[in-house]
Amino acid sequence: MFNDHKKAVLLFIFFWFVVSLAFAQDAGKVINQVQKKYESLKGICAEFTQTFTWKLVDETQVVEGKICVKDGVQFDIDTKDQRIISDGKTIWTVNKVNKQVIVDNASNKTEDNPFLKDFLDKFVKNYSAKIIKKEGGESRQIHITLTSKTQDEFVRRVELWVNSKTNLISKIEQIDINGNSTLYQVKNIDTKVILSPKDFKLDLPQGYELIDLR
Repeated sequence: MFNDHKKAVLLFIFFWFVVSLAFAQDAGKVINQVQKKYESLKGICAEFTQTFTWKLVDETQVVEGKICVKDGVQFDIDTKDQRIISDGKTIWTVNKVNKQVIVDNASNKTEDNPFLKDFLDKFVKNYSAKIIKKEGGESRQIHITLTSKTQDEFVRRVELWVNSKTNLISKIEQIDINGNSTLYQVKNIDTKVILSPKDFKLDLPQGYELIDLR
């Protein structure tokens, strides 16, 4: 009887391992398809909602805006209080409340932007991926969890929702080392928009103070 029980437990462990491995391989395939999709896009615009939840004090902040990205490196993120625009070399941060524009080099400042190519590259290299759920019907969403491989990452877990028909990201949630959550929800995605380099240059608005950190 004991041996039968032991065999059953070993069989369950083996089955769980095989299924988990299959989910991990499948998740890697989905992420690869998403990468290829975004790399193929010359331009993309979308509306988004960013919800930040601060766990320690149980506070939530919601920001709505619009983003446009060209060639995976040039971007324009516009919200009610702030606008961040980059041509890939220079980045302008416009504070609409204080009427200030901060100018800096764009290098090393795009890694954590969840709409850009570097974001996916980072998680492919440093995180383990696993499919949690596949939804059919009109939503056609694939829910993937990415977990940091080491304790060095500030963001420990990422929840990713991908539309299986378009291979576009519809929702991202990042959970950091302190348990804080940043959720991005995307809608009205336009992959046929025509964008030019001029769309990612900023002329100093009248009456704004310029702070150059380059």
